[in-house]
Formats: sequence, structure tokens, C-alpha cells
Amino acid sequence: MSDPEPKIRCPRCGNQEARTGVYCGNCGAPLHSVVNVANDSTIPSEYEAPNAPPVASSEQRPFTGYGGPVSHTPIPLSPTQPRSGQNQPTGLSDQVIQYQYGSTPPYLPPPPSGSNPPPDYRPTIPVLPPTGGNSRKSSKWRLWVIVGSIIAVVLGSIVAGAVGFISHSNYVTAQATTTAHAQATGTAVAEATQTVSAMQTATVTANENPYDNGSWHVEFSDPLIKPSYWRESKAPNSADCTFINSQYYRITELKPGYVYACEVQGTSTDYTDVTMEVNMDILQGDCGGFVLRDSGTTNFAAYFVFICQNGAYEIDTASKGSFTTILTGSTPTLSGSLGKSQLVAVTLIGNIITLFVNKNRIFQHADSTYTHGSIGLSVWDEYAPMTQVAFSNAKVWTPGAA
Repeated sequence: MSDPEPKIRCPRCGNQEARTGVYCGNCGAPLHSVVNVANDSTIPSEYEAPNAPPVASSEQRPFTGYGGPVSHTPIPLSPTQPRSGQNQPTGLSDQVIQYQYGSTPPYLPPPPSGSNPPPDYRPTIPVLPPTGGNSRKSSKWRLWVIVGSIIAVVLGSIVAGAVGFISHSNYVTAQATTTAHAQATGTAVAEATQTVSAMQTATVTANENPYDNGSWHVEFSDPLIKPSYWRESKAPNSADCTFINSQYYRITELKPGYVYACEVQGTSTDYTDVTMEVNMDILQGDCGGFVLRDSGTTNFAAYFVFICQNGAYEIDTASKGSFTTILTGSTPTLSGSLGKSQLVAVTLIGNIITLFVNKNRIFQHADSTYTHGSIGLSVWDEYAPMTQVAFSNAKVWTPGAA
């Protein structure tokens, strides 16, 4: 006779279940011990469920899938651990198999087909929500982080581009400013150079003798409005040289047939080659002109060049108080010069005497009587009771560099 099939006795309600049972079909409690139950007398009373409620046969309970209704009251005590004050159960069959508390329970077979799965009383590990809070809020936060990062990158690129553009603009501005400054400086230097060049040209032009192509320089110039190179003087026979109203230098001769001259003072009085230029206006009377190479002490020893208001011109030599005419002539250019200011000039280079009126050459004559001496301005009262001539803006050139 074979051994009776081991059965599991529910430690809670005492219901006997087949060995293959895992949960009690009556109360649904997990079965942790296996007992060979031959008859009810072999089951120790310690396995009676002292707290199990009575079950009425007519009471409807939920179907567990294992042959009976189930109560969902929690299990207060493991079947392998005795209550306080009770002894470990004895007299159990050798076929009692106990699963110690905390050991791995046997494999759970799948529930029968078409039935609801039994409740799982195994301990579970709670799944905590994310520490970041609501997942939707976290997603939004991550979205804002991404958007903020993109905006920061874009703004950084814009700022970098702006800084680069400003730097480039500053560089271009600085380069343009430097170029403009250099150009302005170059222009200023060029203008200054041109100005200096113009001044030099003007100086050279002013220094050049317009009446000769040789090398000359301006010895001096005098507006003849106050004493400077010429002085005032008065002769016993009522002839004089004087400045009139700070406008011109006037020479007067009151006796017909007489000559009166006023020579340069305060500078070199001994000239060899020379050019003289002056504005001359015959106010009344006859003639006015120049004194050249005067070497006399008490009397004239010089050349006299005269231009008369009737169109005549004349060169005389003076020696020991007498005059000798060496050249005379007339030209319509000089006619009608009374009361009319004209630019007259004379050059004496070597033995050549040349006369110019308004920069037009009137005559040229050669004579070797005098070689050097002082220079000046003069009048000749040939026939009139009085001759007065006004002079202004005198200029004198001599050969060579200044």
C-alpha cells in the first residue's frame, strides 16, 4: 500500500490542500509547510488557526482558482515560527517539509486556464516617483534648458559677430582715420611745400631782374613815403626833396635850366652794374629821371637820364658843374606824360645804358665815361618856371646772389 499523498495544511484556517497547492483554496493564505495527512488525528493542534473566523457553508466568497473562497485578512504569523509562550510542535510525520521563513518559496505554477490569477502576497519594492517632480514639468524644464542654450548660443554668435564687426569697423575707422590723417598730413605738407615753393618762386621772381636775364638780386626797395633810403633836403635856390603826405617823394626845381638831384643814403653808395625802377609822375614842368655812377664830391660826375612830358628823352654826362648831352631823342610813348604816373627803369651794365618805360625798351646806348658811383633821382627844369616830379615805390637790383 502506498503512502498517502502529502497534503498541505493551511496554517491559517487548517484547510487541507494537495501537495501541489501553493495557496489555500479556502482562505487564500500561502502554504509554507507540507504535511502527510493520513487522518485528522496526525495534524497537531498547533496548526489550528486560532484566529480563523468560522466559515458558513452558505456564505458566498470570491473564487480563488484553487477550489474555494478566500479571506483577505493579512497573515499575522509565519507557520514555522511559534507564538509567544508556545512550544515548537512535535510528533509531526517524517514527511513534514518546512520552508524556513525568509527562504525562497517554491515555483508558482500558472493559474488554471480561464480563471483569475491568485493574489501575490510576495513583498514588493515600491517604485518611487522621479526626484525631479512631475515628469511633464521635468520635460518642460529640459525643453526650456535646450531652448535657453540655443538662445544663448545664438546671442553669443550675434554678440561675437557684433564685436567682430565693431572691431573691424573700429579697425576700418582707425585705418580710415589714419589714412585720412596721413592724406591730410600729406596734403598739408604738399600744400606747405607748394606754399614754400610758391614763396620761393615769388622770391626768386621778385629777386629776378625783369630787365635783364643775368643773375641779380634785390638790393633794396623803398615805397618812398617816409625817410629811409632817401632823405629830405633843401637847396639855397629853393630846390628841395621832401615827402608829401606820406604818399610820395617830391623833387622841386624852381629855376629854368637847372638840375636838382637827391641820391641814396644809408646804404652802399658805390655801384657799378645796377638796375633802378620807380613810379614817376611829372606833376608840372619839364623832365624827371635818374642819376647813375656819381663819383663827384662837390660837383656831379655822373650820368643823367631824363624823360620829359613832351615825349623827349636824353642822356647827359655831368662834370665840374657842366652837362654834355650824349644821346637825345623822342617817342610818342612818352608824349602826354604830364600828370600821368608811369613805371620807368634804367639799367647800366658795363658801358651799356638802357631805358624802359612801362617795361618797354625805349633806347640803348653805350658810353664808358664813368665806371662806378652813387645813384639817385633828379629833375630838370628846362624851360618852365618850376618843375615838380613825384616818385614812389623805388626798387634797386644788383648782380649776383643776395
